[in-house]
Amino acid sequence: RLLLRTCILERVNGPLADLLTGDRDGSRLLLELEEANAFVVAVDAGRSWFRYHRLLVDLLRLELRREAAEEVPQLHRRAAGWHAERGHVVEAIRHAELGEDWGLAAELLGRNWVELVFHGEEATLGSLLAGLPSELAESDAEVATMIAGERLRESRWTEADELLASAQGRLAGVPRPRRRRAETALATVQLLRVRRLGDVEEVVDGARAALDVDGEGDERAGVELRALALMNLGIAEAWTRRFPDAELHLAQALALGREIGSPHLEIGCLATLGGVANVSNRLSLSEEVLRRAIAVAERVGWATHPFAGVAYMSLGALLIDWGAVADGEQWLERADPILERAPEPAASVGLRHAQGRLAIYRGRFDEAVAAFADGERLAEQLRAPHYLGAVARQWPLRAPLLLG
Repeated sequence: RLLLRTCILERVNGPLADLLTGDRDGSRLLLELEEANAFVVAVDAGRSWFRYHRLLVDLLRLELRREAAEEVPQLHRRAAGWHAERGHVVEAIRHAELGEDWGLAAELLGRNWVELVFHGEEATLGSLLAGLPSELAESDAEVATMIAGERLRESRWTEADELLASAQGRLAGVPRPRRRRAETALATVQLLRVRRLGDVEEVVDGARAALDVDGEGDERAGVELRALALMNLGIAEAWTRRFPDAELHLAQALALGREIGSPHLEIGCLATLGGVANVSNRLSLSEEVLRRAIAVAERVGWATHPFAGVAYMSLGALLIDWGAVADGEQWLERADPILERAPEPAASVGLRHAQGRLAIYRGRFDEAVAAFADGERLAEQLRAPHYLGAVARQWPLRAPLLLG
C-alpha cells in the first residue's frame, strides 16, 4: 500500500506518505525498505526523504492505474496541498496540474512566478505554464499575463500581444482578492514587452501601476514586482536614449535586487548601466560596471544567462573601441550563442553592430556589410528607434564604401 499510493511522487518522506496512505508508519517503512536495498534510496543526509528506482516507479504507476485509477487525481491533489503548505512551490504546482486542481495551480503560479524568474528558473516556469489548459488562459487574466511573459521570452511577439490584449479585457472579471496582483502582473509583463521591443510611450500608465506596488499581503512579492518593473523600464529607456531616466530606474532596481538577494536583477541592471556608461563616454566606469556584472554571473553559475550575454556584448564593443580587438572579439564570441538562443532584440542589434565594426578592423568588409544588414533587420522588430540608429549610422555606410 505504501509503495502503490506514493509512487506518484518524485520524492517522499514519512509525513507525506502517511497523508497519502492514511497510515502512521511511513517513516519507519521507508527506512526499512532503504536498508533492505528494496529499490528505495535516501536523497538527503538525514535519511528523511527518499526516491524509488525508476523501474520500480514505472511498474507501480502501471499497477496503480490498473487497480485504482480513480484515486490518482485525488492523490495528486493531496500532495499538492501538502507541498504548498510547506513552500515547495514547483512540486505543489506540478501535482496540482496532475490532479487537475487548476485553481490551486493558477494561484501558486500567480504568487510565485516572479520569484522563479529571479532564481533563473525561466525554463521551469515555462514548463509549469505549459501544463495549464489553454481554456484557462482564455478565461483568467492573470494566467494569460503569465503566458504572455513566456511568449515574450520565446520571441513570439504576436501571440504575446494577443494574450496581453485578452488579459487587459478580462481584468474586471478577476476576483477582487487577486485583482490587484493581476493588474500588477499585467503592468510588469507590459514592461517586459517594452524592454524587448521598445514601446516606452505606450505603457506609461502600466508602468505607473507596476511601480506603485504596495505589497499588500505579501511584502516580498511587492518588492520583487517593483524591482522587476523598474529594471525592465530602465532597460527600455536605455535602448531608446532616455539615459538619465534609465540610470535612475536601474539604480533603484539594483538596490532592491541587492536587498532581496536577486542575481537576476543585479546582473541585468549592471549590464545595462555599463552599456549606458559606454554610450555616454564614461568608458572606465563602463568597463568596471560590466566586469562587475560578469563577476556576479560567474559567481552564481549564470555565465550563459541572457543578461550575461548582454554584458559580454557591451564589454566586447567597448574593448574594440579601445583598440583591444582580440580581447573584444573573445567577448563577442561568448555573447553570440547566448543572444542567438535567448534573443533580446535590442541587445542583438548592438551585437551585430559590434561584430560589423570588428569585421572592418579585421579587413573583412563583406562580413561587416552582412552584420550591419542583419542588425538593421533586427532593429525592424523594435517598436521604437534603437539608439544605435541615431549615433552610429556612419558604420553601416562605411562598410559598403570600403568594400567598393
